[in-house]
Order: sequence, then C-alpha cells, then structure tokens
Amino acid sequence: MKKISLIIISAMFLLLLVGCNGNSEGANKGNIIAVSIPPQKGIVQAISGDKYEVITMIPPGYSPTNYEPSPKSMQQLSEARLYLTIGVPAEENIIESVRDFNKNIEIIDLSEKAFEMYGVRTFSEEDNEEHEDHEEHAGHNHAGVDPHQWMSPKRVKLMSQEIKELLISIDSENKDTYEENYIKFSEKLDNLHNQITELVENDKSFLIYHPSLGYLADDYGLNMITIEDEGKEATPKRMQEIIDICRKNNITTVFYQAEIDSRQAEIIAREISGEVYKINPLEENYEENIQKVIEALKYGIR
Repeated sequence: MKKISLIIISAMFLLLLVGCNGNSEGANKGNIIAVSIPPQKGIVQAISGDKYEVITMIPPGYSPTNYEPSPKSMQQLSEARLYLTIGVPAEENIIESVRDFNKNIEIIDLSEKAFEMYGVRTFSEEDNEEHEDHEEHAGHNHAGVDPHQWMSPKRVKLMSQEIKELLISIDSENKDTYEENYIKFSEKLDNLHNQITELVENDKSFLIYHPSLGYLADDYGLNMITIEDEGKEATPKRMQEIIDICRKNNITTVFYQAEIDSRQAEIIAREISGEVYKINPLEENYEENIQKVIEALKYGIR
C-alpha cells in the first residue's frame, strides 16, 4: 500500500516538475538542504545561517513514522544539494525514490556517528537492558531502532560538528561563517549539557508514555520508565505495575508526547495523584525545546 502511494506521489511530482521546469530551472539548485524533521531544521540553520534554504520533508504536526511527503515537498527535494537523514521510519520511502529525480543529491545519515560513539537503543528492549554495541550496529538498518537521538545535547553536538564539516566541504568560501556559527551553537549545547548534568543524580527515574527521552536518559544516567510497550498500549497488568513503581518511588509526573494519545498517561496520573506533562520532541527551536524538557525534569525525576 505504501509503495502504491509512493508511486502516485512520484507521478504527481513528475507532472509538477515538468510544469514548473520552465520557470524554476536552476533557480534554487544547490542552495537547498533537505532534512526530515523540524528539530533538524533548527539545528542546521544554527550552523548554516542564511546561506542555505532548509526544507523539512516531514512538517510539524505529522508523525515521522509513516508520513508520505507531498508532491510539492518532493519537488523541493529535487532541487536539494543535501538530504540529511536522522533515522526516522518515514525516511525509507523518501530515500527509495529521491534518486529517480535527483541523481546528484548527497544523502548523509546524521545518526550514524552518534550511534557509533554513544550506542544505540532499540524499541524492543526492556528499559535499561544492554544496548547494541558499536560493532553490532555498524551498517545497521533502522528497523526497531529508537531514532530520538536529537533529544540528547551530547549527541546533537556531534551531529552539529558533522553539519559544519559538510557545509565547509561544499561551500569553503563561507568556512569562517560556519565555524563561527558552530562555536555559538556549541556553547548553547554545552549550557544545556551542564544543566542536565547538574540536575541529574544516578538512579533517578522518570515516567513517560512513549520512550522519546531514552537517549537523554542513557547519556545522563537516568532511568526511563515507559508506559508504551513496543509501540502498543500497556496491558492492565503493566499499568498496575507502573502505578506501584510510581507510588514506591514517589513519582508524580507522567510525561507524554504531543502527537500521541495521552489516555493511559492520564489514568496513571489520576491513580498516583499526579499530573501529566506534554513534551514535543518535534519542535523546531532546539535550544528552547530542550530547556523546556530540563525544566520539566526538575519536577519529574525522583
């Protein structure tokens, strides 16, 4: 079904491309960088400044799990110099078709170096089980892999360094600008990193519906307890186990993700006389978003 939809979108795109070709030939070619999700856009723009137009293939408010880009997005992608991926499932269909109409595009997976340096989480693992080691993950496909690395400032710093180096490699004339922007953004990331480090004590826990803060938890010594189990709602037995854990550890905040059904989070919050707190891992302004998460964790970890 997905392949049929992709074929239809590609056909519509080709018609759009032919229709627009006379007016837009070469207009933006080479000045566009494509990314998958809004947080990437914010990160890339922090380094690139106004030197490139950054387009998002999966717009705000849509799930990066199964979104299929519009013909307009695919038309923009046809003019992009780079496509920077981050490991979300919806990228698979985009990558599968992009070379049909943009043979010169360079596709860079920003998740790989961070996986190699800091390790990988999979959605099938129990909380705090051993993660895949670096050798096992080399050359992996992303099936079952938690893609939410951007929620950890430590990993984003590595990604932003790679972005800086990529930009310099294709636009050496603006090397000084990219290096200066990287230094400024890196200082902001260091500030976020230091705030989390000061906040965290080992063996502290927090409760969240969907495991979108798993890398932040791993990288900073927190224990993430999740309600969702491999993408499915918790069973009644699991719900009771979580309620008991919360009562035992005095956990009174239940985090949930903006685009995900919050009913089970709300049920648990009522049972523990606590509250729910919405986070949005897909916000574009990276620094502001992680700052919100830090402020929430001040009240949510126990």
